[in-house]
Amino acid sequence: MNSKNMQASFRLFLLLSICLCFGCTDNDQVHQLNITEIKEYIEINNLDAMETSSGLHYVISKEGDGTHPASNATVTVLYEGKYTDGVIFDTTYDDNESISFGLNEVIAGWTEGIPLLSRGGEGILLIPSELGYGSNPPGGVRSNAVLIFRVELLDY
Repeated sequence: MNSKNMQASFRLFLLLSICLCFGCTDNDQVHQLNITEIKEYIEINNLDAMETSSGLHYVISKEGDGTHPASNATVTVLYEGKYTDGVIFDTTYDDNESISFGLNEVIAGWTEGIPLLSRGGEGILLIPSELGYGSNPPGGVRSNAVLIFRVELLDY
């Protein structure tokens, strides 16, 4: 284990210990652990990420045309969803088939994050579990997991 990973593991252990000693609620504890995990992922992967007030982190990797969808728009995207350990749980890239959906029909992290991209833009959304699937995810998705989505906003 390299020193960066050891430091990250120690910080996670320390945060968990503090929450256990001072009685964080389950939701507070999960949120704090998720945010720590996201920040460690950003550091390890040398990302230049921004953070919203909800805890969503994002990276704009390619600017689009400058027009952004509303939070209730229907969008067309290509995406890959994975966990911080790199395991991919969903992708449209395997068959290169885009998908369209209403932003009011998806997880809160997408409703908030996709409008940060502009048409033709690409980015990464780092989503804490409370903005994702939380403790009751659909089959095949880990409970309380940080979700990382690489997204291309093709149109809206």
